[in-house]
Amino acid sequence: MCASQTASGNMTSSEHQVPKLRKQDDRDKRMRIILLRHGKPVIAGRKGLSAYEFAEWLDEYDQAGLCSRSLPEQETMAVAAKCNSKWCSNLQRSICSIKTVCPEADFVASKLFRELELPHGPWHWPKLNSTAWSVIFRLLGFCGFAYQAESWRQAKSRARIAAQRLSAEAETNQSVLLVGHFFMNRLIARSLVRDGWSGPASPKGHHWAVNVYEKFLL
Repeated sequence: MCASQTASGNMTSSEHQVPKLRKQDDRDKRMRIILLRHGKPVIAGRKGLSAYEFAEWLDEYDQAGLCSRSLPEQETMAVAAKCNSKWCSNLQRSICSIKTVCPEADFVASKLFRELELPHGPWHWPKLNSTAWSVIFRLLGFCGFAYQAESWRQAKSRARIAAQRLSAEAETNQSVLLVGHFFMNRLIARSLVRDGWSGPASPKGHHWAVNVYEKFLL
């Protein structure tokens, strides 16, 4: 179930501070892309999983909505609301997040922005917890292992296309919001920076993290 509450605004840690936007005079001359990570999914880790069973847990994770206590700050919602074009991945945690941060707003959900797929294996031994398998298969994926998943090279190519899509949207609408995922947002950010956008090449990755990318209008 998607969370529908508004933020309580009681987070004070610098980790959760939202980047300041530029003055209005500067904003009118710039395009802006906001990369926002989704909120915390409502799913529990599991113990004693084989690699084969881990694949089933991954399906559950991709269908999970948001934890009701995972809420964006009011400032995050304000930054998101100012974007003229709103996008998210077609995974449930991303869809629920954009509905939470931008209630009643129109948006587009696209598989282009999905998180990097985790490979898995057909093995029934050993038995590990879901966190351990996530780390193992993510590292194997970086090394080229891609059993029943997109390869690392394919993921980077998809991120490049995603960055181009967002740039095109920004040229048309001036400001774009993407509610995405940890690894895909990072790959998109690197592509944006290489294309001349100003912003962090290594974006913040905690839940509801806001990262701002700007470029002068031509």
